[in-house]
Amino acid sequence: MKMIKRLLVLLLIIIAVTGIYYWINYSIHNVETKTMNEEARKNAGGEFIKLSGGVTHYQSGGPDTGKVVILVHGFSVPYYIWEATFDSLAKNGFHVIRYDEFGRGYSDRPDVVYDPVLYRTQLTDLITLLKLKTPVDIAGLSFGGPVVTDFVIHHPDLVDKVILVDPAYREKN
Repeated sequence: MKMIKRLLVLLLIIIAVTGIYYWINYSIHNVETKTMNEEARKNAGGEFIKLSGGVTHYQSGGPDTGKVVILVHGFSVPYYIWEATFDSLAKNGFHVIRYDEFGRGYSDRPDVVYDPVLYRTQLTDLITLLKLKTPVDIAGLSFGGPVVTDFVIHHPDLVDKVILVDPAYREKN
């Protein structure tokens, strides 16, 4: 009986230490909680552009003459979720853009209501200021799905093809 208690205590200690380790690691590396400024962004890859809603972190790849494909990430993972897709499309001749939505990754965290208009405007500004050739192909992952569908509803002339990967949705009552 004593042996079982000791093993149970040891197991609980291991679980607690592991949990603390992962919590500390997450807290240190979670860029969503950091204030975005030049210091925080200095080691980030990609580029930055000032849009009407704030600074947006993005990366462009492939030839400028290629068909434009924009990759929109989900709620909890910034643009790096598209790494393999981005690399493959760029290597195959597409002009690929991936960006961090406001409040995520290395983009600004404006003190505004985070609604479809904010994300739609961010995407519209990005296309306009980067002078991307339209219509574009656009892919949305998870939370990026509603961002993409809202954008397409309001700007169908700017979009050729839409790809939704496990899109999030919300039922309207």
